Amino acid sequence: MGARRLIGRYRPSRVRERRHIEERVALSQRVSAMLDGTVARGPFAGMRMPEVLPDTSAKLLGSYEEELHPTLERLLGGDFDVVVNVGCSDGYYAVGALRRLSAARGVAFDLNESFRKATAATAAANHVELKIESTCSPARLRELAGTSRVLVICDCEGCERDLIEPETTGLASIVVELHPGTEDLAQRYGAGYVVTLVESTGRDPSGYPELATLASEERSLAVFERMEPQTWAVIEPA
Repeated sequence: MGARRLIGRYRPSRVRERRHIEERVALSQRVSAMLDGTVARGPFAGMRMPEVLPDTSAKLLGSYEEELHPTLERLLGGDFDVVVNVGCSDGYYAVGALRRLSAARGVAFDLNESFRKATAATAAANHVELKIESTCSPARLRELAGTSRVLVICDCEGCERDLIEPETTGLASIVVELHPGTEDLAQRYGAGYVVTLVESTGRDPSGYPELATLASEERSLAVFERMEPQTWAVIEPA
């Protein structure tokens, strides 16, 4: 009886979460059809996104993590030999960065096999060569970051606490999303580095004319990748 009560206690929240995800996917499918699966604006404008995930609508609209757009535009105007994306999901950052840095080679990591397959599909759709691996260990990241000019983009749901530190990343330029328990990560980088924290802001759905035919609630949902606040650390050699 105790187990049944426990299952009953948690089942409603899980059902609601699943329904929310299904709603987000359905909305992303509609936006993908509107935009022919192509990113409309932002640093990765023109990139094809063949796989549809709950946050695909924001990626296609160009509102996905748009607080990082100025940073990405600046970094992608530089000259990197290697792009490393830890937590690649559907390949949005890995493939998007390589489209802009045509001379660089790329390595993407994700523990989820479905995401690795989605990343491979995105790379193929954009004619980008990308090595895709499952686990990124500190030793593997240290090996990659030993190259002179490296861009690391990291969103690994807390695993950054074990990966992102000066001994591992060397003189790489890093964009890392901070998760609970990693808020002090940027403090590891002292003299020799410049650290900038970027905070998430709101979205104005009216700035996306593609959404004019959608209901107000759908427009708001389409432009947000995540409702809770986010913080990123941008770490660069001084």
